[in-house]
Amino acid sequence: MAPRTPGSHRAWRTGTGHRQAKGVPANRAIGAASLAVAILGSPGCAASAAPDPRLSTRKAPRHPKGTRSGKGHDRARGDLLPYVNLFPTYANAKQLGTPTYQDYLDRYVGDVDPAFLSFDHYALFKPSGVRDDSFYNWVLVRNKALQSSLPSWVFILACEHLAYRLPTEAELHWQTNVSLAYGCKGIQYFTYWTPEPPEVFQQALISREGERTPLYDAAARINNDYLRPVGRQLLPPTSESVTHFGEATPPMGVEIFHGDSWVSSASGSAVILGRFFDRPAQERRWLLVVNRSFGRGRVLPAKNSSTPASGPAKPNAPRRSRCGISTTTTIEPTPPPTTNHPPHASGRPSPTS
Repeated sequence: MAPRTPGSHRAWRTGTGHRQAKGVPANRAIGAASLAVAILGSPGCAASAAPDPRLSTRKAPRHPKGTRSGKGHDRARGDLLPYVNLFPTYANAKQLGTPTYQDYLDRYVGDVDPAFLSFDHYALFKPSGVRDDSFYNWVLVRNKALQSSLPSWVFILACEHLAYRLPTEAELHWQTNVSLAYGCKGIQYFTYWTPEPPEVFQQALISREGERTPLYDAAARINNDYLRPVGRQLLPPTSESVTHFGEATPPMGVEIFHGDSWVSSASGSAVILGRFFDRPAQERRWLLVVNRSFGRGRVLPAKNSSTPASGPAKPNAPRRSRCGISTTTTIEPTPPPTTNHPPHASGRPSPTS
């Protein structure tokens, strides 16, 4: 296998002849038997990722009728979910085939007519560096997904290879939570089985010998103990805003937090605030507060802007989760002044439903 270039995912296959990881029952793998995919609110999923519109396919769970796989790619069977995984922002113009990344997204959506947007962006360098333009990549993908009424999926780093380090459990959590804050509906892991050659790929969730690595157990905990319950809350609503708070030098392209009719103020250390709304119930909001640091716990005192008719707001007691996030924020069911919202992502049938 040649060294992997950004976005060039192979089609991972299941079925007869596929190697089974030792001690991992086929129905208990963290995602699929060969490609670890954690779709929000679902115990597992399998799909096919290809680097260009000449799509490969594999079996996937049933999903709503009418989901489109792309112009010129009629699905012969309802249990197949073909899709393309897109390059990250650090791909060059030759790889993208367009002058800018925005042009690349526009052309892809216009030409392929996909059912959802999937991309990768690996931000964790050896020994401890972080690529800041990962947030800008999410800004562009999120905006395009909302504009096109498409769900967004992402591959997160789960394999030590090339200049990228093997993430810790906290770093897996951090990549997952940043993605959720930006409205992601499907978390995918690169990669499940450690690929060849060994001089390029050192370790992933399953070793070349078929043994579970410590990162496998970390991913399983995240999927089963965190993503499954959180997904039940965040899969239906639509991303309304994503803001960064408390950063001395905010990353390129991000929106800075300013108080509004739902959250009036914040104090403390740097965090990302992802807010969601559900169009059938405009009076409700969901707020996900994500630590900007994956190494230390944070407490973010925040004030909600309004008081419900039934009485004063009652903030939740500070609480620390496994990923080190703590917040006293509460969102009460008091609607803000009428505003114009972006198109609802569930307006089109979603493979994540």
